[in-house]
Amino acid sequence: MPEKNELSVPARNAKMPEALDSTMRINAPTLDSLPQLLQDDKIPWLDKRRATKEFLRKELILLKERLDRAVKVERGRLELATEAELARLNTLFAFEALRTQATLQRLFQTLGMEVMENLETFMIEYAKQTSRHKKEIKQSKEIESSMKKRLLDRTDKSFHHLIGTIENVVDNLFSKIEVTQQYNKL
Repeated sequence: MPEKNELSVPARNAKMPEALDSTMRINAPTLDSLPQLLQDDKIPWLDKRRATKEFLRKELILLKERLDRAVKVERGRLELATEAELARLNTLFAFEALRTQATLQRLFQTLGMEVMENLETFMIEYAKQTSRHKKEIKQSKEIESSMKKRLLDRTDKSFHHLIGTIENVVDNLFSKIEVTQQYNKL
């Protein structure tokens, strides 16, 4: 049920043919022509309202496209950064493995059987270090997926909220104009 300060207006003007309505959608006014359109007293206010909504819808769609491109760029940057971090961790892991292997070979060459007990401790430390590197790789993958999901959710929510807010503002503005016109006629 409409509130007292709102008017219920049909979504489509019965006088306006279908072809003209679709033409208005395609040829939505530009930022330069919108003020002239709104100030022209020969154009009915419903047409002004429709033109304003179409202009805002067109601008919001363009904004959404820009946001989508920005999201794609950020997603690409995030993927590249994640791949670089994974490559860095893999390189670090491989380097540590080679260094440890070289150290082990030197130990076998220089030491006798009495040092083998200390070697066991060294191998345990090496295993801990290896598992720590694997955990870092796994954590970076988990962070990547959650960041992508949050970025997409936040973008979609912001866009839908913005469209709803602007449509409410336009509806309220034209409702007040109609009430003022009704009042002035009395």
